[in-house]
Amino acid sequence: MMANNSPPRPEVIALFQQKNILRMRLYAPDEAALQALGGTNIKLSLDVPNRDLERIAASQGNADQWFQDDVKK
Repeated sequence: MMANNSPPRPEVIALFQQKNILRMRLYAPDEAALQALGGTNIKLSLDVPNRDLERIAASQGNADQWFQDDVKK
């Protein structure tokens, strides 16, 4: 469950940049966070949600499709 009092993703990314934090981890694709990260030099570790693991592991095509649908939007 996500907190409902979290700052907007662009503010978090701006804070990372201001503090020269160069790495971030997301536990699932988050469109707003991914958009805010665009054009930054922040390196991202992105987890695959458990519900998607079996499907993604089944083939490279499934992994590519997951990336297109959930990450690259």
